Amino acid sequence: MNWHAFYRDEEYDNLLDRYSGMADVIRSRAIKDGRHYLIPYRDLEGVIEVSALYAELRSRELCWTKSPAASMDEYTYSVQRQ
Repeated sequence: MNWHAFYRDEEYDNLLDRYSGMADVIRSRAIKDGRHYLIPYRDLEGVIEVSALYAELRSRELCWTKSPAASMDEYTYSVQRQ
């Protein structure tokens, strides 16, 4: 899914800890999907204050690549549910 970052529960909690100043923004965007979170991030692009967060979310996009953030089962489950 374009422009959606994929996180498992523990990874999501870690993300909130590392970006505590942006935690409310992250929580407001996050879509809980079972034990996973999808975080839409497209409109964060270009906001200087969140460039590191944007880069991380972009690196965790829910797509199938040589090194995906989600397993094939997680990917299939998330795509079918959205």
